[in-house]
Amino acid sequence: VHQRDTLNVRAYLREDGEGFGLGQQSSASGGVQRYGVAATARLSTSDEAEAVNRTEQLLETQLYHEKNLVTGAIRRVGDVVLRQESQILGLSGGVRGVEEDYSDGETRQSVLLTGSVRKTFPDRGLTLSVTHEQPIFNKDETTLFPKRTIFGADKTVTEKVTLNLRHERLNGANASGQTTVLGATVKPWTGNEIRLSADSITQDGARRLGTTIGVDQLIRLNETWSTSFGVTRRDRVDGGDVPRDVTPDAAISPLESAPVSPLILDEAYMSAYTGLGYEGDRTAGSVRLEVRDASSGQRYAATLGAAREASKTLSLAGAGRLQYESGLAIPDRRTLDARLGVAWRPRGEGIVIYDRFDLRRDEAFSQSTVWKAVNNLGVNVMLTDRTQAAVFHGIKYTEADISGFTADGVTQLLGGEIRHDIGKKWDIGIAASGLYAHSTGTVDYAVGPSLGYSPGKNVWLSAGYNFEGYSDRDFEAAEYSREGIFVKLRFKFDQDTARGLLRRISPRGQ
Repeated sequence: VHQRDTLNVRAYLREDGEGFGLGQQSSASGGVQRYGVAATARLSTSDEAEAVNRTEQLLETQLYHEKNLVTGAIRRVGDVVLRQESQILGLSGGVRGVEEDYSDGETRQSVLLTGSVRKTFPDRGLTLSVTHEQPIFNKDETTLFPKRTIFGADKTVTEKVTLNLRHERLNGANASGQTTVLGATVKPWTGNEIRLSADSITQDGARRLGTTIGVDQLIRLNETWSTSFGVTRRDRVDGGDVPRDVTPDAAISPLESAPVSPLILDEAYMSAYTGLGYEGDRTAGSVRLEVRDASSGQRYAATLGAAREASKTLSLAGAGRLQYESGLAIPDRRTLDARLGVAWRPRGEGIVIYDRFDLRRDEAFSQSTVWKAVNNLGVNVMLTDRTQAAVFHGIKYTEADISGFTADGVTQLLGGEIRHDIGKKWDIGIAASGLYAHSTGTVDYAVGPSLGYSPGKNVWLSAGYNFEGYSDRDFEAAEYSREGIFVKLRFKFDQDTARGLLRRISPRGQ
């Protein structure tokens, strides 16, 4: 990232393997490689009416390449846009080129002129907008970038009620249809929000009408206790066929995602949650209950968490989640996750100790049950002002019953690391560890050096190489134990960091 008053440039490379993560990734990012560059140049800035209405002229351009790692399909996109923005009026115009290569040899291309107009009427609380993308040179073949027109309107009825209207028309060679969404957001009092919307989608000869209503409420009972609850319900008004969604949006919450398959689009569902929280001087805790009922399946979950600072050096924390889900593809599944952590962190140069115990039980299809108990212990000590050492130990017990076949085993990990500062920003270290499986008597090793660099306060970047390696997801110390090159990026984030960030993004620094 390069930032100046008149020019911002960002170059990026991102690759997410198929199935990566713990469900926090959107469905559009899995198994995809993307790289590109984007730039924004500020051509001019002018203030009118005592700086109430600031006008900016911007030139924006981007080039990016994305590849589906599963199918091998490739998309290349480049566009240039000239934009003028102010509180009252917004205008833009540009050109976009797209090329797609599919695994079966088919190639699709689109070249479009793009433009938009936005007009705000502050005295009426109304904003109107129109966006249009027009193909040229008979290039209108890509699915994601067809001929498109979007009309929008936002109307502030009162300080607590806002109405929204969006209508989109697609008329491309491989994508056509219409989408209309009418919604309202109501905030009757502090901590409460009600969302209402109705939508209509017509695409590829299929038509669907749907409605969604959502309510969220936060109630602070006193200085230490608070409670919250929310309900979201979506219904299919008609019984039409489900249209193909060209660019489906990922769910913003696990409650809104299908428990069986993310490919089940546009299903009716009801989700609800309630929670209770406590925050004292040294103790904080919360409990939350969730339920989701849909045609594809049901999910029930209970979550409990608590943390306490027993002293200036000793902290305790625990969390647990019990979940049950059943559906068309998963008749019955129950999971239990529990975690207890202890941290001893002197403010001076004493020994730092971390310990975490995890317990997990997973019962699926009423045919398999897996128990797993894991303990991770880490100790860090400063040997000198410039040298520190760390020792870590992990032990895991696993018991599995799969279709009547029972097996269990114990695995241990033992390792250490030494780091030495060779300057104010640079450090060097070496780490070694061993993984021992008691059931088989096998031992795997990991050993290798690494070089660290701290570009700024609370940020540390290192790169290293393991001559030998192994993999075990249950041990914290095994995160960078695979054979070969590895890179670490660590960033310290605490209440002071959050306070500084809020000051930067708050308009008045409040």
